[in-house]
Amino acid sequence: KEEIPIKEIREFCSLYEQKNALTLEIREAEEELKRRKLTKKQYRNLVDKNESKLREIDEEIKPFKKELMEPNQTFESMVKKLDVLEAERQTVEDGLKLLESRYKKGKLPSRSAYVKLTNDFLKRRKKIDRTTSRFIQQLRSYLL
Repeated sequence: KEEIPIKEIREFCSLYEQKNALTLEIREAEEELKRRKLTKKQYRNLVDKNESKLREIDEEIKPFKKELMEPNQTFESMVKKLDVLEAERQTVEDGLKLLESRYKKGKLPSRSAYVKLTNDFLKRRKKIDRTTSRFIQQLRSYLL
């Protein structure tokens, strides 16, 4: 029998869910800015506040990550997969920004190419979000 670090799993999951919620809030703010429902100043304030919270959460998560990675291989693999998903999410965000800037500068062959590539990136981002949620749910299932 192996001991399951219940307290650490609970705290890790709740911090990760907070992190995901803040990320989604930033995305929604970007969309509202594009649709002109938010002013640039409101957007900057919201993003700055959420990014500082995200940095705090990242610092809080580190010790729990270490605690989860020590006792058993299952938790270690889940945490590593979450890290890979986090890196992939960042890559997708960078790709979207690069694509948008290229489109604005007129470096893409057509609008349809831009729309297709943007949709591909958005699908990848959704898939990453779903997979992340699934891993968090799997971790939570150990609490039951």
